[in-house]
Amino acid sequence: MINDAYCNDISVKTRSSLDIKCRNGNFLSAYAPYGYLKSPDNKNKLIIDESVKETVSDIFNWKLAGMSALRIAERLNSLGIASPMEHKREIGIDYKSAQKTHFTALWSAKAVTRILRNKVYIGVLEQHKTTTPNYKIKVRTEKPKDEWIVTENSHEPIIDEKLFYIIQNLMNEDTRVSPKNESLHILSGILKCGKCGCNMTRKKVVSSGREFYYYVCSDNKNRKNCDNSVTISVKKFEKAILEMLNISFLQFTEVQRVMKTISSLPFHNTQINRLNKEIDKNIEQIEINKKYSLGLYEDLKSHLINEKDYKSLKQMYSDRIDGLNLKIEKLKREIDVISSDRYSEYAKYAEKGRFEKLTREVIVTFIDRIFVFGKERIEADFKFQSDYEIMRNYINNVAKNSVFLSEKEAE
Repeated sequence: MINDAYCNDISVKTRSSLDIKCRNGNFLSAYAPYGYLKSPDNKNKLIIDESVKETVSDIFNWKLAGMSALRIAERLNSLGIASPMEHKREIGIDYKSAQKTHFTALWSAKAVTRILRNKVYIGVLEQHKTTTPNYKIKVRTEKPKDEWIVTENSHEPIIDEKLFYIIQNLMNEDTRVSPKNESLHILSGILKCGKCGCNMTRKKVVSSGREFYYYVCSDNKNRKNCDNSVTISVKKFEKAILEMLNISFLQFTEVQRVMKTISSLPFHNTQINRLNKEIDKNIEQIEINKKYSLGLYEDLKSHLINEKDYKSLKQMYSDRIDGLNLKIEKLKREIDVISSDRYSEYAKYAEKGRFEKLTREVIVTFIDRIFVFGKERIEADFKFQSDYEIMRNYINNVAKNSVFLSEKEAE
């Protein structure tokens, strides 16, 4: 009994110590993930493995271009690039794994997917994902995601955060690569039927020995459940989307240039301070409503209100708090947009002036969804649209205030 209590005490203290180290941003795994090494000065700190840094970047860029995890693995193997397991052996790390099925471990779709899903490549450590009930049981179980220990900016990232989350959205889409092709079609997972929401697919029509391609609603084509029977020429459609993108992106970059000028004016900082004060006011209102909400139970027990009123008032305060939180998020979003250099995010595209052709990279970088309602109605959700609206409204407000101040000075 004494030995058991002693072992349990040691186990609890060890777990507490590891938890503290995790929360302090220390890397505690036995091996560094592919693309990183343990720092020779601090084994709990990750540094970039320069010898495979470009391989990690290639994996993300190939996925962005539309390649599947299997195709990426096949390309890496054909190029003779050592898999993560073999790379560890090459640099002198004694690493063994039950997943090895060949004398020389090769790249697999699973290994590529693990890299594409791992936030470590944007400088984020996610640890404490598994646990054991106690020191006697060795079988590890998955912990709920809200119990993971996450440390932002723990180490130098290899992949841009924006690119990482674009890739996550792509991987969440129900898409597949045709066996005849190496990569996805440029609009795969993006093009939707405006009536039923299903994917639009390509249909081949052969006429007079020539091949023609059209986009059709997959549900209408396969099951006839959707009444959207429109067929749109692939060539004409992609030309129209390219023109829509060029017009919208030109407007966005023009607004960005104006924002750059405004951000250097004293008025700009005044506006940001005003928005921060609005946030503080809303936070105060949240605390007041929380206080009132907590006091309702005492009122119920004191028979000042009945149970029906209690539930009604409880819901009212809860709705108010939710509404105030939404306002705070909106204000924070506005501050983020008007105080950040959004132009630099798209600089490499803006410098070219216009897009000459649609590519998978351009599509997934700038477009969330394209909805086809008919030949005369096509709607595109651009990823920069919300930023554009916020900046345009801000510029309009600046212009109004400038006119107001000029009139005041004239008086």
